[in-house]
Parts: sequence; C-alpha cells; structure tokens
Amino acid sequence: MADIFISYAHGDRGTIEKLASALETRGYSVWWDREIAAGSEFSMVIEQELKAADAVVVAWSERSLGSHWVRDEADFARGQGKLLPLSLDGSLPPLGFRQIHAVNFHEWDGDPSHRVMDELDSSIGGSQSVLNGAASERQVRPTSASIAVLPFANMSSDPEQEYFSDGMAEEVLNALANVPSLLVAGRTSSFAFKGKNVDIREIGRVLNVANVLEGSVRKQGERVRITAQLIRASDGFHLWSEKYDGTLDDVFDLQDKISLAIVGKLETLLCPNTDQRLAERLTENKEAYDLFLRARAFLNKYWGDETVSRALELLQAAVELDPDFLKAWELMAFAQAQLPQIITVPDESVYYEASARAAARALEIDPHSLTAKYIIAYSQWDGTDFVGYYEKTSETIENNPESIFAKAYKSMAIGRLSAALPHIMDALELEPLSGRISHCAGQCYLGLSEFELAEAMFHRSQEAGFAGSIFYLAEAKAMQGEPDAALDMVMQNYEAVGERFASQLRSKEQWEVIFRAKFYDDPKAQDMVEAFILNAARTGSEPINFPMLSGLVCGRSAESYFKLYLEHRSPSNWISLVSEVWMPSKRARGFRRHPGFKAFAEKIGLTAAWQKYGWPDLARPDPGTDGSNGAWSID
Repeated sequence: MADIFISYAHGDRGTIEKLASALETRGYSVWWDREIAAGSEFSMVIEQELKAADAVVVAWSERSLGSHWVRDEADFARGQGKLLPLSLDGSLPPLGFRQIHAVNFHEWDGDPSHRVMDELDSSIGGSQSVLNGAASERQVRPTSASIAVLPFANMSSDPEQEYFSDGMAEEVLNALANVPSLLVAGRTSSFAFKGKNVDIREIGRVLNVANVLEGSVRKQGERVRITAQLIRASDGFHLWSEKYDGTLDDVFDLQDKISLAIVGKLETLLCPNTDQRLAERLTENKEAYDLFLRARAFLNKYWGDETVSRALELLQAAVELDPDFLKAWELMAFAQAQLPQIITVPDESVYYEASARAAARALEIDPHSLTAKYIIAYSQWDGTDFVGYYEKTSETIENNPESIFAKAYKSMAIGRLSAALPHIMDALELEPLSGRISHCAGQCYLGLSEFELAEAMFHRSQEAGFAGSIFYLAEAKAMQGEPDAALDMVMQNYEAVGERFASQLRSKEQWEVIFRAKFYDDPKAQDMVEAFILNAARTGSEPINFPMLSGLVCGRSAESYFKLYLEHRSPSNWISLVSEVWMPSKRARGFRRHPGFKAFAEKIGLTAAWQKYGWPDLARPDPGTDGSNGAWSID
C-alpha cells in the first residue's frame, strides 16, 4: 500500500506520470491506476488503495471535472479527511470541493524541486483540514527555509523617524527575497503585526513561516545602529543576534550584512552563494533615499488625496536630487497610475500621462524594468482591446504577490472568475494578511454564488483593514434575499467609507438612492441614478469614472453604460466589469441579457479575449462555433 493515492482523468496521464515521479523523488510511495495488475477487479483495488493511503491527491482539470470516478474518489478522500486537491490547468474544483485550497500546478514544468512541489509536500506533511468560519483552509507545516521580517522598532528619540526604521526592515525583506530558495512573507503580512504585542510563535503560525527576524534602528544625526535577531518560530528560540553600526553613507552595506548573516545562518537549508550581494544599492544620494523612504511610508498607509499627493511631492524631490534613482521613478509611476482608482479627480488623463512619463524615465535607467513596462502599458490602455493589453503585460514576476494578483485581476476583468481564483489564492498565500487580495477572493466567490466563502473572505478583508469590503458583504446579503439588511449595512457605514467610494455622491440621500437601485432592483431609483449620471456627463459637473459606470449596471440603464464606457475611456473603467457586470445579481443578469450587450462586448474586445484565453463562467460559444459574429450566449 502506498503513502499517496493520485486521482486523475486519463487525458492528463502524461502530467500525472511526472507528478508521481516527482513525489517518489521526494521519498513518497505513490499509487495511481497504472499499478493495477492484470486481471484485478478495478473498483476493488481502487477502494483498497484509497482506504490505505495517508493522502489522496486529486488532480482537477477540465478533463477530470467531468469524471465521475474522480469525483467519487475526491468525495471519499474528503470524508476521510485526507483530500489534497491541485489544479493542473487553473480549473476551479467543482461545487462542494472548493473549501480546501487547490495547489496551482498550471505552470509546473515537471521539476521535482519546483515551488509548487514544496507547497504540495508541505500539505502532505501538514495536519488535517480544519474549518475556519465558512471557509476551510489547510494548515500546512512551514518549510524550514521560510522567514518573516517584522517592522523594525524605532529607537530614535524622534518618533518621526519611524519611516526610516520601517524602510530598513522593508529593504532587508527585499534583499532576502532575492534568495531563490528562501520563502519570504510579504510586506503587507509581516507589517500587519506592527505595534502589536503578539507572541513570535503565533506570528509564525499565522504567516506559516519557520523563522522570524525582528530588530530595531537607532538613528542619531548621521550615525545608524541596526540591531537584528533571528528567532525560530516554533519555540521562540533565538538563533542569532547582532548589532551593526554605520553611517547614512553605508546604510545599504548594513542592510546587505544583515541579509547575508541570516542566509549564512540558514545556509544548510538553502545552500545559497553567500558571496553574492543581496541588498540593492538604490542610490548614492542619502537625502534622496531618505525622501524615498518617507514617500513609501505614505503610500503604505491608507490611500487618500493628501497621502498620495504628499508622497508624489517627496518622490519628485528625490529624483531631482538623483535623476537616476530607478526605484523612485517606478514608485512615482505606480502612485500616479493608482491615484484615479482611489479618489475622484477632475481629469484622470493628467495622472496617467504623468505615470507614463515617470515609467518611461525608469525604462531609460533600466530597460528591463518589468514594473515600468507594465505601468506604461496600463497608463496608455483605454479599457478596450483586452488581448492587446494583456499581451503587453504577460510577464509575471515569480513569487511576487502583486504580480500574481495582477494576473488574476486580468482574468476577473473578462469574467473568468473561476480561472482567476487559483492565482488569487496563490497571491494570498504570499500575502496572507492582505485585505485587498482577500477582498478580490471574496469577489470571485461572490460571482460564483459561493456566498458563505465570499462572506468569510470579505470579513477577513475587513479585519485586515480593507473597509470597502462592506459593500460586498451587503451585496451578498441582497443576493440572498435580504435587501433590508444590505441597505442597513451600507447606510450605517456611510460616514466611514461613503465618500471614499465615490465622492460625486455628496449626500446620504444620494447614497441611499444608489443602493436602493442596487439591492432592491428598484426601477424608480435606477432611473434617478441614471438621470444624475447622464446630467453629470452632459454638463461636465462630475467626472465619469468606474464608480459612476457601476451605477448604470442594470437592464434599464445598459445603453447609457455602453455609451459612456466608450465615450469616457480610461485605464480604470473596466473595474466596473469586475465589481458589477459579472455578479449573479438580478440587475447584472438583466444588463448582460440586454440586446446591445453582444455588440458592446465585441466592440471593447471581450469576445476576442474569450476566444483567446477561454470563455467566462457565464458565457459559452454556440455549439460548433468559436463564438464569432455573436454566436454565443450568456447567463
């Protein structure tokens, strides 16, 4: 009898053969149906092996989704508490099997040492799956080559120097992320523990890391002292500690010394080349670096007009001091592109043009900057021709949660929520405390009518500080037949999040009208919302952005949406597709079934994207066609 039973569809046999070999390379005994002896009774052997195996790996794919054998085996494994799902091609497991995260093998090349094999290995060695609210998550044993870098304590007499201590920790984190064999918890997750008195063992458990680095920074004039200590998360035992003294002139060398010391301590696990430099020297100008750290500290807080504007001022000053400061130009480009998504501005094009200029300067400094290439493509996109835009932004930075998240969001934009979800969960594993990523996981679950899982993710998002999830918690209530509870929820939160959502809605009365239009599918309220938005477009009194377009998603206002989307093209207006159009609400269904929707989908390039990347959860081509010339249907 084997350690692991693999359940799969025969069309995936080639990949399963590689998987079995990779698991055997890692010391496991594996059974799959090639092992059935001639003359054996098929179902009897399978049942014996299923019962005897310690773990059942179920390989979901488009092929296995239609296999009754695979579903039966998965159901048995789930009942025995030993189900370990994976997705071979990005397919979401069928309904009833989505409570346990499926490891994403979509880009696996057969390498036994690949990261996804580490993840599967950890899951095999981990404990039984446990329920956490409505969602079920697998608690896996962290790999020993994993670490979280906590924000360094500011030991300077001036509390305003906190940005500097945060910056030191972030740069050490970035340096450690350069070690291929080391898994490093993301900044959002690690910094969520800032200012909290949480036991190291609990931090290790929450972030699923084996080691934690904490430290402090004392900055006095030009002198800097950094103290760092490496702690084993399982028992809180101190593995190593050291003090580093220097000046602002050699601060990058201090970061590098700390990073190399940590890697040296773990080198029996990692086997890295510790002679290589890990900490990048970002600039030779210490004043420019200080401005950069201040700006990044602003941007790491909640987005808002004053916060972003101040950060941009600091970044402008930094690049004036050092015109070749690559990271400052990249951060400036990012901030300019993000600002219209965070607040309402009179003219979005001003910010996107500024973003493209900053990114172009970054590319002059480093022609290989993926960040700059991505931002230029985004800032010049108009929300149509999805295929063209996606081809320009196809490269993904490995193990980078923002890059993986961006890939997922592109699938969400064209309605492929089930295809996006595995990538979002991958990003969430790298940033487990990210409110924004949890929020988007909730959006996917909501779009797939998995209401309990959606609500669990939205609550998780709120706990991480992403206040906007309140809208979707309310939306879930409305979709389940509780519009009164949904309206009460958003009205109670008007002061907290109302004006951040759409500053054009300048009163609580307008706020109530738009949500009555949404939650009750109220024709009168929908007509009032449409009249307000059309008047704003006609008079130019308010900008037409994605929150405004979202208010037009219903059958009655669909023609106005189609018209304004094309007239007010923007890199961010497609967000209204994610937030509203692909949802299972009655009004969104009426919008999708509007006679003009097919022509609109063709015009903005949705149909071309479906033909190239796969059809969305709600649409399908007519039998025997590729969906051209409107030969497709949508729910």
